[in-house]
Amino acid sequence: MAAELAIRRKERDPPECTTAAWGSQAEAFFTRHGGKVVTVAGFVEGLRQVNGVIAGTAEMPWPRFVAFDTLGAALWVGLWAGVGYFAGNHITSIYTEVDRYSTYLLVALVVLLLVLVARAVMRRRRTAD
Repeated sequence: MAAELAIRRKERDPPECTTAAWGSQAEAFFTRHGGKVVTVAGFVEGLRQVNGVIAGTAEMPWPRFVAFDTLGAALWVGLWAGVGYFAGNHITSIYTEVDRYSTYLLVALVVLLLVLVARAVMRRRRTAD
């Protein structure tokens, strides 16, 4: 019963990301900024996995995709190799400091998430009026 009601609601009020207007906006964004998205995708969990699918859907030419993906991979390796090199023998003291402030970081992330959710809800209510 509840599943049937949920399906009916989704048919009546589809998610914004499934509308044709949203799809064309996303495609236009990727056309303008696709190289940057592909380069940065390796650093963003989730985007890393769908990077190729998005580029293929937006019909990004494969030589361009390979060039930006290679640049992103080189930056990713360089960043983490540099962090490892400069952390060196201090990794235990770094871990201790990170562990000390991890609770504060978690609280900050939760607050940020709540602010973003509240903002999205307020925008949706404004557009519904």
